[in-house]
Amino acid sequence: MKVLKGKNVIVRDGDLKRREQTNRNYLMSLTNDNLLFNYRYNRININLNILK
Repeated sequence: MKVLKGKNVIVRDGDLKRREQTNRNYLMSLTNDNLLFNYRYNRININLNILK
Protein backbone atom coordinates (compact mmCIF):
# COMPACT_ATOMS: atom_id res chain seq x y z
CA MET A 1 0.00 0.00 0.00
CA LYS A 2 1.31 3.48 -0.81
CA VAL A 3 0.20 6.99 0.04
CA LEU A 4 -1.46 8.94 -2.79
CA LYS A 5 -1.81 12.68 -3.02
CA GLY A 6 -5.35 13.99 -3.50
CA LYS A 7 -4.60 15.27 -7.00
CA ASN A 8 -3.47 11.79 -8.03
CA VAL A 9 -6.81 10.18 -7.14
CA ILE A 10 -9.78 10.13 -9.49
CA VAL A 11 -13.11 8.79 -8.25
CA ARG A 12 -14.85 7.15 -11.16
CA ASP A 13 -18.48 6.20 -11.53
CA GLY A 14 -19.37 3.21 -9.47
CA ASP A 15 -20.09 2.34 -5.90
CA LEU A 16 -17.68 4.85 -4.36
CA LYS A 17 -19.03 7.72 -6.48
CA ARG A 18 -22.62 6.73 -5.60
CA ARG A 19 -21.80 6.69 -1.90
CA GLU A 20 -20.11 10.07 -2.15
CA GLN A 21 -23.21 11.56 -3.79
CA THR A 22 -25.52 9.93 -1.22
CA ASN A 23 -23.46 11.43 1.62
CA ARG A 24 -23.41 14.83 -0.06
CA ASN A 25 -27.19 14.78 -0.54
CA TYR A 26 -27.71 13.81 3.11
CA LEU A 27 -25.45 16.56 4.42
CA MET A 28 -27.08 19.15 2.18
CA SER A 29 -30.52 18.10 3.46
CA LEU A 30 -29.66 18.88 7.09
CA THR A 31 -31.07 22.02 8.67
CA ASN A 32 -29.00 24.51 10.65
CA ASP A 33 -30.51 23.07 13.84
CA ASN A 34 -29.32 19.59 12.87
CA LEU A 35 -25.83 20.84 12.09
CA LEU A 36 -25.56 22.84 15.33
CA PHE A 37 -27.08 20.20 17.64
CA ASN A 38 -23.79 18.90 19.10
CA TYR A 39 -22.41 22.40 19.56
CA ARG A 40 -25.52 23.54 21.43
CA TYR A 41 -25.77 20.32 23.44
CA ASN A 42 -22.14 20.53 24.55
CA ARG A 43 -22.46 24.24 25.36
CA ILE A 44 -25.45 23.54 27.62
CA ASN A 45 -23.63 20.68 29.39
CA ILE A 46 -20.53 22.80 29.94
CA ASN A 47 -22.65 25.60 31.43
CA LEU A 48 -24.45 23.12 33.71
CA ASN A 49 -21.13 21.69 34.90
CA ILE A 50 -19.88 25.17 35.78
CA LEU A 51 -22.95 25.75 37.93
CA LYS A 52 -22.32 22.61 40.02
